[in-house]
Amino acid sequence: MLTAAAVAVAVLVSSSTTPPTYRTADSATGVSARAQLHDTPTGTQIDLTATGLPAHKRCILVAVGHDGADIAGSWDATYGGAARIVATTAFPASQLTALRIETDTGTVLASIRV
Repeated sequence: MLTAAAVAVAVLVSSSTTPPTYRTADSATGVSARAQLHDTPTGTQIDLTATGLPAHKRCILVAVGHDGADIAGSWDATYGGAARIVATTAFPASQLTALRIETDTGTVLASIRV
């Protein structure tokens, strides 16, 4: 009985994986970003870190999928132009093609291919 429990724990521990990480650096805007994608029962959680954003500007994270796009999150950039947010989208990670960081007026600051 003890052996079966040890095997189950070993399988559980070894089945964990590191979530995929995607990066971009836009030379025109100066924005660099990194995103990690985590599958959830209702879609995807996106952990986003960005630098070089226009200070004190409203930013929007747009999740782009094969069948459209949706707003995954929004925030105000800090004085230093940095942001770290957790966002969500109903798109499964396997259906995502890109993540776009835009201003609230629609200017694309960076696009991360996924």
